[in-house]
Amino acid sequence: MFFCDKKNVLLLLLMMRSNVCCGTEKKISEQAPAQKEGRRYAVCVVGAMRSLYMEQVWSSIERFFLKEMKGSKSRNQIDLYYHIYTGVELSLRGQRNISTEVVAPGLVRALRSALAVQFQTEENQFTCEQMTTGRFFKIESCAKMIHHYITVSNPNTMYDVLVITRPDLEYFLPYTIHSFDLGLMDEERKKNHSIWFHQVFDELWLGTFFPMLRLAATMTKAKCCNHLKRPPTGCFLSGVKGPRANYIGPHHFIDQIPDVTIYKQPKPYVIIRTDDELKEIHNLSKRALHGKIKPDVRTFLQPKLSSFFLWSTKYSSDKQLQIVSKFLPTQPTPSSSSSSSSVTPHVQDSYSKNST
Repeated sequence: MFFCDKKNVLLLLLMMRSNVCCGTEKKISEQAPAQKEGRRYAVCVVGAMRSLYMEQVWSSIERFFLKEMKGSKSRNQIDLYYHIYTGVELSLRGQRNISTEVVAPGLVRALRSALAVQFQTEENQFTCEQMTTGRFFKIESCAKMIHHYITVSNPNTMYDVLVITRPDLEYFLPYTIHSFDLGLMDEERKKNHSIWFHQVFDELWLGTFFPMLRLAATMTKAKCCNHLKRPPTGCFLSGVKGPRANYIGPHHFIDQIPDVTIYKQPKPYVIIRTDDELKEIHNLSKRALHGKIKPDVRTFLQPKLSSFFLWSTKYSSDKQLQIVSKFLPTQPTPSSSSSSSSVTPHVQDSYSKNST
């Protein structure tokens, strides 16, 4: 339900004037109000594959998003959309050596609950003089996949909430997505706000579906920070030249959505890194790794993308394995490190004792 608040009406009109995705646009007014029995979520799991194929990661994603919070009487429906980059990452801390034999079975298992999947096999370009903004292209692509689904594949689909997160997170018990949303939307309604955005630490964003989808589909146009004067202070690390993509990304939504909540505690997840990733970073601190790239990785203005696969509803597990194997490297990429991926997981939010 959208309330007749002048500020919100003006924002909606501005958003509706711009075409975000290709194809027929669904107007915000066409979205059905949330039903009493629950809300419907579209979840973008987007970025480089990294540790997604590990059981501790994909099982926690399923639990966090698909299992109702204990004691809840809601009947929420959650659809998972995956935009997965399977090639060598530009980021120095990202994936390089990928063994199809090791990764493919786990990745098929990880995607078993996905409604739709798209694969990216070439690295895209970045913005704002910061290579980690390369994730913005991938978020845009996921937003366009959702838009295609609700306008072409299944035009009767209506969502209430959009969630954006990354594929290499392990979520802590007892949290689920409803720990950060259940009841919060009711509070927003009490405050007469129909457009809202919640940031849970750096890597989990959720908000009102259509406004957030429109903004997600323009992520590569996110406003950069001022490199010369270096405001705002939250965009830069002291003594480091490049800006923080984890500031630029959320503020693309925060600066354009009227009601925002930023949660720094509790932190519901930890990043899981593979041996392959750790070999690339050589125990360097986050500060030392900030903005560092692999010099041998080429970026493309229009990288190769697969079509959209209606994953769990259309393909058998055998066919899924064939598709996944097609979009993984045929052989490990040569490097100075080991030629095969390890499945030993590492909890790595910091890389050394001197990390910041």
